Amino acid sequence: MNLASKANISRFIGLTVAALTCIFFVRTLNKNWEKVDGIDLSLSFQNILAYLTFVSAIVVSGILWGAVFNRTTQIQTKMTQSIQAHSGSWLMKYIPGQIGSLVFKMRWGTNLGATKKSVALAFGYENFFLTLASVIPTVPIILLGSDIENKLIYFILYLALLISMYLFTRNNTNKLITKFIQKVTKQTIDPKKLLKGKTILYLTIYFLSARFINGLAFVLLTKSVTQVSAANYLYLAASYIFAGIVGIYAIFVPSGLGVREGVLVLLTTSIFGLELAIALSILARLYTTLSDVAVGLIYLTLKKVNKGIP
Repeated sequence: MNLASKANISRFIGLTVAALTCIFFVRTLNKNWEKVDGIDLSLSFQNILAYLTFVSAIVVSGILWGAVFNRTTQIQTKMTQSIQAHSGSWLMKYIPGQIGSLVFKMRWGTNLGATKKSVALAFGYENFFLTLASVIPTVPIILLGSDIENKLIYFILYLALLISMYLFTRNNTNKLITKFIQKVTKQTIDPKKLLKGKTILYLTIYFLSARFINGLAFVLLTKSVTQVSAANYLYLAASYIFAGIVGIYAIFVPSGLGVREGVLVLLTTSIFGLELAIALSILARLYTTLSDVAVGLIYLTLKKVNKGIP
């Protein structure tokens, strides 16, 4: 079965799951609306800034996609082209399993002269860097900022685990990356096409910027509707970033709908209390969904700018 057929099947499953999930989401929103209704949702400088920050995180991710694509395929693209590709792919996230996003970027990349395997490799690397940037820095922040007992011990164990993983896998890093990418893309990868260690390190650091902007957007959103201590900014940003990556890997749920919110509520209840944590998670979903409208406009605008490229 080719990728297009898989995409059609996945689209049908995605629409079905999306419909069921939306019903569940609306029912949940209905039950908790009084919690959201108690929040001041009037336009302000802070919530407009939060909205624009959510959108800018996607734009920066598009620039990062271009950096990965250029290095993996050896084809140089314009910044506007990579942002266009990522914006279009981003709107495919409502199809579970990321197959829609992969097919979109593969069509875009092959029209630029790249092979399907090289685009699949770039897509796999993108997910790899996104995962590293979303997990490695956020877990210790969440551990140290939580109210669990013996958190320092857990933090030390986490560092020990990272060091152990590095020591035991540094000679097999390429093999592990190959397995990860093949798992994500369902494509056989030529090990000779893999990026070098320094390039992987640089790109992982670059991907931290998009994650930081995403976390900042959530902090700005919470500040726009409730009082938040500056001491909690870093923890809230890390919680949102971590909840986001968990939602991405909930492959049977479009856009991680419900999963991200559940993790976010779990991590932020200690700061806001259950009711406000639920309200903020729903509000964050509303803002990110509305930001997709702006992403769609960006895609359509850049499609006209980059004539001849889907």
